[in-house]
Amino acid sequence: MKKMSLKLVLFCLCFWCLVGVFGDDEVRSVSVLKGDSVTLNTSLTELIDADLIQWRFWIEITLIAEINKRADRITVYDDVLDGRFRDRLKLDNQTGSLTITNTTTEDTGRYLLLINHMSIIFSLIVFGELNICLIFVTNTISTFFSHLLFLLLFYLFYCFMTIYPHIIHSV
Repeated sequence: MKKMSLKLVLFCLCFWCLVGVFGDDEVRSVSVLKGDSVTLNTSLTELIDADLIQWRFWIEITLIAEINKRADRITVYDDVLDGRFRDRLKLDNQTGSLTITNTTTEDTGRYLLLINHMSIIFSLIVFGELNICLIFVTNTISTFFSHLLFLLLFYLFYCFMTIYPHIIHSV
C-alpha cells in the first residue's frame, strides 16, 4: 500500500511539473479577416497608477505601444518596422487594449503584452482569401501534436517507473 501511495505522489508531482512547463505564458489566439479591425484585449477593467503596459510585435520584439500610468504617458510607435502600423494602432487608455485597424496579412504574428511583471502572448492570424483552410488545418495539427506530446511524456514516465521501481523503494 505504501508503494502505491508513493507512486501516486510521484505521478502527481510529475504531472504538476508538466502543467507548469506548458502553462507559463498564456497564449491567446485571435483571428480576423484582411481589412477588418481587431482588438487584443488585456482583460483589465481599468488601469491603476502603478501600471506599465507595453505591446511588442514578434519581429525583434519591437515596442509598438506603451502606457505608463505613473508618468501619465500614452505612446504609440506606429513608425517602427518601416511604418508597417502607421495610423492603424489605437490604444485604449482605460484598459490598455490594443486595436489594429485595416489589418493586412503582414500583421499576422505574435504580439507580446507586458503588464508590470506579467506577460500574455497573442497569436494573431489575418486571413486573406486563400489561407482560411490552411490555417484551420494548421491549428488542428498543432492541437493534435500538443496532445501527442503529453501522451508521450506520460508514457515515458510510466516506462521509467516500471523499469526502475527500485528508485521508488529508495525514497
